[in-house]
Amino acid sequence: MGQMTILVVDDDPTNRLVLSKMLKYRGYAVSLAESGPQAIECVTESTPSMVLMDINMPGMTGVEAAQKIAELLGTGAPSIVAVTANNTSKQRAECEAAGFRGFVAKPVKMQTLLDTVEQGLRAG
Repeated sequence: MGQMTILVVDDDPTNRLVLSKMLKYRGYAVSLAESGPQAIECVTESTPSMVLMDINMPGMTGVEAAQKIAELLGTGAPSIVAVTANNTSKQRAECEAAGFRGFVAKPVKMQTLLDTVEQGLRAG
């Protein structure tokens, strides 16, 4: 199996940069999307090993995008991990219900991110 590709979805360019640097440091290939619709397009064109999905994005939320990806790809869908500043039990429950495989709170701590990514990839 080749290098694992992780799709980072966030409407904030700084967040995309920070997450992508952390992942590249650990040796993952990274692709980027800045919106839910763009994430859906990326996932259907080239299925990444995992998606790190910002939840609060304008237009389509990360939860809506994740549900759409699951709908389109079914069991072939990649693991999706929520990345959000909204670290509440309500938000966690909503993400869990939508099929997310993990939850990372912002500001993102590198070790937490990498542990969650590795667990999600193993569970995949």
